Amino acid sequence: MLKINLKTIAGLFVALALFVGANVASASWSATTATKVTKSSSAEDVMWLQQTLNAVQDAGLAVDGKYGKLTTAAIKVFQAAHTSSGLVDGIAGKMTIAALNAAGANISGGTVATGALCPNGMTLASNCSVAPTGGTTPGVSTVGQEGSITVTYDAIPADNLSVLKGESKAVMALKLKATGSDMKVSRLWLDINKRIWLSADTATLSDGSTVLATMPLNASTVAETEVGSKWQMQFNGLNVVVPVGTTKILTLTINRPTLTQNSDTVTVAATSTVRATDGAGISTAYTIGARFINLSSSTASTTGTLTTGLNATSPAAQSVAGLSTTAGVLTPVKLMDIDFKGKDAPINITQLVATLAATSGTVANEVAAVELRDGTSVLSSVTLATATATFPTLNIDVAKDTTKTLSIWAQMNPIGTPGAGYTSKGAGITATLTSASTVATDASFATVTVSSADVVGNTMYMYQYAPTLTLGATSATSVEGSAVGKKQGNFSIAFTVTAPSGSDIYVDTATTLAAVAKTVSAKGGTIAVSSSISGATSTGGTSGYDKVIAGSPRTFTFAGTVPDGGAAGFTGMKMVSVKWTDTDHATVPTPITQTWGLSDFKTTEVYVTAS
Repeated sequence: MLKINLKTIAGLFVALALFVGANVASASWSATTATKVTKSSSAEDVMWLQQTLNAVQDAGLAVDGKYGKLTTAAIKVFQAAHTSSGLVDGIAGKMTIAALNAAGANISGGTVATGALCPNGMTLASNCSVAPTGGTTPGVSTVGQEGSITVTYDAIPADNLSVLKGESKAVMALKLKATGSDMKVSRLWLDINKRIWLSADTATLSDGSTVLATMPLNASTVAETEVGSKWQMQFNGLNVVVPVGTTKILTLTINRPTLTQNSDTVTVAATSTVRATDGAGISTAYTIGARFINLSSSTASTTGTLTTGLNATSPAAQSVAGLSTTAGVLTPVKLMDIDFKGKDAPINITQLVATLAATSGTVANEVAAVELRDGTSVLSSVTLATATATFPTLNIDVAKDTTKTLSIWAQMNPIGTPGAGYTSKGAGITATLTSASTVATDASFATVTVSSADVVGNTMYMYQYAPTLTLGATSATSVEGSAVGKKQGNFSIAFTVTAPSGSDIYVDTATTLAAVAKTVSAKGGTIAVSSSISGATSTGGTSGYDKVIAGSPRTFTFAGTVPDGGAAGFTGMKMVSVKWTDTDHATVPTPITQTWGLSDFKTTEVYVTAS
C-alpha cells in the first residue's frame, strides 16, 4: 500500500510555488496591486519585492521569496531615499509599495529616466542605472560577448591609511580590469564592521577627476545587515563602463569633520563586492579583498610642508634673440618657471632666493635686475650687484594641497662690448632657486619644511640676432653592405634655418657636417657624411659658409653612411652642433657653435653588421 507523507507533499508544493514564482519574477517588471509585503506574505509577493529592489536600486538580492536580513536592509535603504514619512523600518507598507511602483515605472531601456529617484540618498553625476534585459547592456559596445573583471587594489593609497579629524583623504583605489568584453559596473558594496557615520560624515566615489557618487554617512544610508555588528555602504547606479582590455581605477575618499564623535579603525570585509554586466547581459558580483580604514583619534596636523620643482613648461635651453644694442635699454627674458606645492596646510611664502650663473662675462655686468613674477604681475624686483637675488618680505599664498607657479625673469643689459652694463654676445644665463633659503609659514605661523632640492632652470643664450632651427624629415635604413649578407646604415637629417628679419645668418656647413656623429659610436665603421642645401647658393665671405637671407628660411639636409665592418649593433645619426654667425665670416671671424636645442635632431637606429 502506498504511504503518503503529507509533510513531503507540502514541501513539494512550496518548492513548486517558489519555482513558478521565480519564473514570474524573471519576467518584465510590472506594478503590484499588493498594499503591503511582509515576512508573512506569499513567496510571489516577496519575489516581486526583491525583483523591484534589484531593478530600481541594483540591490543584488537573490529572488528566492525569502524575506531575510538583506531584503530588509535593501528596503531600509530605499525608504531612506524615497519615502517622505521618515519611517525606515524595513517593512514594505503602503507608502513604500507606492514608491516602489512609482520608481519601477521609470525604468526604460536599462536606465532610470531623468529625474527619477536614485538609491540610498546619494547625489549622482548621472542617472541611476539598472541591469538590462534581453542579452545586451546599454553603453557596452561588445554586444553579445561574455566577459569578466578582475578587482585589485592600487598601491596608492596604502592600506590602513590614517584619516585624521579635519581631513578629507582617499583611502582606497580599486583597479577594475575588463577581460573578454566591455564591462558595465553598476554598483560597489562595502561590508564594514563599524558605524562609520560616527567617525566620518561623507564618502565620495570617483573615476579619476569625475565624481560618480557622494554618500552622506548616517544610519539611514549605511544599511545594517546584522544587528549591531555588520553594515554595508552601497554605491548603486554607478553606470561606469570599463572597455575590454583596459583598467579603470575607482577611488573612495572619506571626509572627517574636526568635531567627530568616534575614532575607529573600520574593516572592509572580503565579502564586499563590485557588480558588473558584460556584453551578453550577464551580471556578476565580484568580491574584493579585505581593507582597513584608520579613522584616527588625532586632529589633523596644521604644520605644512612646501615642495618646489621645475614646471613642465619651463623654457628649454635656447637662443634668445631681440636684445637691445642701445645703452641703458633693458630686455626682459624669462629664465624659469617654478612650481610651489603646499601640503597639509595653507602655506605663505615670505622669502625666495635665486642665484644666477653666466657662461661668459659676469652676471652683475650682464643682468641689470631679476624679477619674481606671478603670470604678468611683478611680485618683486631686485637690482643685481652680485650673482644672488634675494626676494624678501613676500606675501604669496599657496592653498592647501594645491600648486602655484611663479617665474624668474632677468632684465638683460644691451648687447655690446663686454663690460659693466653690457651683455656679451651669446652669453648663457642660468637661474637656480635655492631651496634652503626659502622661508614660508603655514596657517598657524609655524615655519614649514621645504622638502626638495634646489631648482635649476635651463640656460638661455643671449643675442641681438639668432636663427631659428626647426627639425625636418629624418630617415634611417639598413641596406646591403660590402658583401652579400652584410648591412650598412644610411641616414639623413633635414633641418630648416630661419634668419631673423634684421640680419642674414651664415651657416658653416663644413664644420657642422664634421660635428655629425653616430648615436652609438662603437657600432659600425667611420661615419661618412655629405650635404645638400635648398635655395640660393650664395655664401658668405669664406667658402663653406652658406647664407640664409634675413627673414627667410633655408633647408639643409645632411646624409650619412655607417658601413659594415665595425662592431655589429644598432646605430643612428645625430646632430651634435651647428656653427653659425650673424655677420659675414670674412670680416668678423667669431661664429657661434650652438649645441643647445638639438636633442631631437637625430634619426632612429638600424642594425649594422660586423665584417
